[in-house]
Amino acid sequence: MKIKSCLLLLVLACLMTSCFNETVSQSTPMMLFSKVYVNPQVVGDSLIGAQDTLGSYYSEEFNMEYVDTLQLGDTAMFYAMFEAFMNNLVSINATYDSVRVKMWYDIDESMKKMLASGSQPEKGVLFFNPMYHGVVFPIYILPLEAGAHAIKMTVISDSQYPKREAIFTMPVKATNL
Repeated sequence: MKIKSCLLLLVLACLMTSCFNETVSQSTPMMLFSKVYVNPQVVGDSLIGAQDTLGSYYSEEFNMEYVDTLQLGDTAMFYAMFEAFMNNLVSINATYDSVRVKMWYDIDESMKKMLASGSQPEKGVLFFNPMYHGVVFPIYILPLEAGAHAIKMTVISDSQYPKREAIFTMPVKATNL
């Protein structure tokens, strides 16, 4: 009788847990950005100083973040965190005018194992192998000419709500000699 009871409990437990196999968290991926540092000084993976930080403000009218003016010849850097929660990261992409701006992700050796083929960190394009949910790394921007430079960051996960975008504009002023 004990064997039948144990077998019945085992079968019930398997049936009840099989209902949960299709229950997966479905959430929009998240991205967070740190302060923007001007001409950062980095040793290893530690920020030890910067010439300045840039302020920013958000325009609801244009649904866009505006960063304070950067001088031509200066490099901006900020840390970015991308999180897919219980879902997998699929890709992170930066869209910008590569003739007017140079942008790259500073990916360390330990993070390279996460990346799938086709990734180009030096161009702002990352594809992820399965089973990675979140990453943090610095992003560098070097304006090549004066003007207002729009940059769109997109993170995609394997969720039902897979995409989040952030658009920001960085004005760049030519240095006065």
